[in-house]
Amino acid sequence: MKAIQVVNRLKDILPKYTDDFSTIINVSSLTRAGSTITCTTATAHNLETGNYATIRGAREPIAITTITFLNGIATATCPLDHKLSDPSLFSPANLPLYVEISGTTGYNGAWELVKVPSKLVFTFKVSGSPSNYSGGFLLLEDQEGYNGYKQITKIDATSFSYTTTGTMLSPAQGTIKASTGTRIDYSATPQRIQDHYSANASGLLETWLYVVMGQNQAFNDDNIVGDASSAKMKNQDYFNTTQQAFSLFVIIPSKTSILGGDIADTARGYLVPILKALANYVFTSQLSDQYSQSCQYVANESDDYIEATYTHRFDFTVKNIIQTTDTVDFNNGVPIQRIEGVFENENMDYDLNTR
Repeated sequence: MKAIQVVNRLKDILPKYTDDFSTIINVSSLTRAGSTITCTTATAHNLETGNYATIRGAREPIAITTITFLNGIATATCPLDHKLSDPSLFSPANLPLYVEISGTTGYNGAWELVKVPSKLVFTFKVSGSPSNYSGGFLLLEDQEGYNGYKQITKIDATSFSYTTTGTMLSPAQGTIKASTGTRIDYSATPQRIQDHYSANASGLLETWLYVVMGQNQAFNDDNIVGDASSAKMKNQDYFNTTQQAFSLFVIIPSKTSILGGDIADTARGYLVPILKALANYVFTSQLSDQYSQSCQYVANESDDYIEATYTHRFDFTVKNIIQTTDTVDFNNGVPIQRIEGVFENENMDYDLNTR
């Protein structure tokens, strides 16, 4: 497991839950033509071809032909598949479901979905007594079509493009933003972090996050492998588990704080966004299993406070499995193809030929 895997995951997810580690700019338009999406920003994006940006807030529009209203229930008809599922297919714990309507009079907003009679029709609850309406859009959640962590191609100072495999309708709707300058990096040791932060932060006025990989320790039957009690026995397959520790160091400017307690509370407030990014996430592995076990949160605590900056540490661990196929010169061997023999009665003397 490598630190860059953690960094890329954080750059992808954290901007969805906090702006504190990114430069956030408004997106004026987001359009799709084939497999290319073009993003136009309200201000300069300061990106170059090959850089990454995280897009969030984009909603896929589904055109609505008409909306009719009767006794508190609105019926919407679409010219194409609205991609909704009937609420009766969901467990009670996942109800109610909501739909968001835009571009209409009297129906704009989020409403409870009631029924989906067909792929072109759906009904929803509405307050008030709106008139029937022609036009508008159903706005769908977009996961990895318009939104997400994207490698971009620069077009000019306020526009760039990226590719998609989706077939979303265009242009995207919603309040769309782009994270174009994440302050997330990784270091070989904690000691190097402060030097980088001092040299790169803008006047020490920005919050940064750094990833540092810790010890990767191996175990056998819950004993550390160095313990003689975990020695491999005859005819026993090689099977060890490893615990890869890593830490996130959040550095926050603290010149405005006298005791640092308020800054420490700010740092602890990043726990939920960090958990959303890492806890229970499965990283790819270089070992035969190809995937690790789910990432586990361990602890967080104050790490350093030098008046100018406050540092808070979040600890995680990831379990992997080392098995026989990962070990030296592994060979499955040659299977026995045929066994022949002559067995005698009583004393069981035999001649055995194998191939």
